Amino acid sequence: MSKTQPNPRFQYDDMTDSVALHHLANDYGANDVKYWMGRNHIISPQDVLYYADAYGDLEDAILLQSWDKRLPSRVHKALLDSGLDIYEAVNNHELKAERCPCCNADMWRFEIWQGGDYTSTDWVDEWGNVTDDFVEFVE
Repeated sequence: MSKTQPNPRFQYDDMTDSVALHHLANDYGANDVKYWMGRNHIISPQDVLYYADAYGDLEDAILLQSWDKRLPSRVHKALLDSGLDIYEAVNNHELKAERCPCCNADMWRFEIWQGGDYTSTDWVDEWGNVTDDFVEFVE
């Protein structure tokens, strides 16, 4: 399993918002960055820059900005391809791998905010499968 491979010359966690936004504007254009900032979609410029450097896409980086950076890249890709509104995910900063006793795979539980006090629970496995069907096996 490979982890994300962002720019090795950056210390993303030590970077200020303005420096991260400057790099994003240089890479993706000031107008695009302004547009997403105006819609309040760039919450953590450092995280957006991290994922933009790792995957080369600003919109994907915005969706992944709150996700655990330690997840394998295929897991991030699966989350993007899942069709779920991963921008609305909650408690996804420090996901812990759980071992599925049936398939012996690492799996990560995440929740998507559905409105009000309601969240839905889904799982993503180490191969990039996103489902809510594994709950019975892991719990």
